[in-house]
Amino acid sequence: MSGVHVVADGNPRKGAMDEDEGEQCIHDIVSWFQRKANLEKNAEKNAGTGSIIGQRPVNEHRVTLLLHSVDIEALEKTLGMEIPGALRSLLTTQSGGIWFDEYKSLTADGIINTAETLASVKGWDSALAPFAANVDGAALVTDAKSGDAVFEFSEDGKSDRPLAPTLWEYIEKYRNRLLSGKFDFVEDVGLVERSRK
Repeated sequence: MSGVHVVADGNPRKGAMDEDEGEQCIHDIVSWFQRKANLEKNAEKNAGTGSIIGQRPVNEHRVTLLLHSVDIEALEKTLGMEIPGALRSLLTTQSGGIWFDEYKSLTADGIINTAETLASVKGWDSALAPFAANVDGAALVTDAKSGDAVFEFSEDGKSDRPLAPTLWEYIEKYRNRLLSGKFDFVEDVGLVERSRK
């Protein structure tokens, strides 16, 4: 028998996740999609396409561009609010191209367009920032009025119960699900649970 003993509860964190842990979660999610969905790294895409930041890529499906602080400042100015640190990190690490279940992550332009579209839905609030959307027009949003909690927002308005108390916690839980080995990616569908045999 090995001299290593695993504690049943593992090594639980005390307190909230710090920024470095959050960045690692985003890195893990992006790496999973690079393996499972052929997502290209931002650095490779920028070098390989010869694109200038801000130009529309030749192949939008496979190419997303790294956001600079200028792009984020423009996003915040358009939304009329400072975006949460977790969303800022997500956009600067991988602007678009990953999926949160059936919701595809948005670029800065996608966030603006989605917010403008959802603004006409009853219950929309300027404190909401969408970060992913599905084909039915629903979105995952973070709500600055509730400590950046994550909600689903659809034609019926914002869901009553948050999916997570903060976007960082949502990202961490999602990363843990991806790394569980129970999910696969299906093109244009998103994340699907593997069938059990």
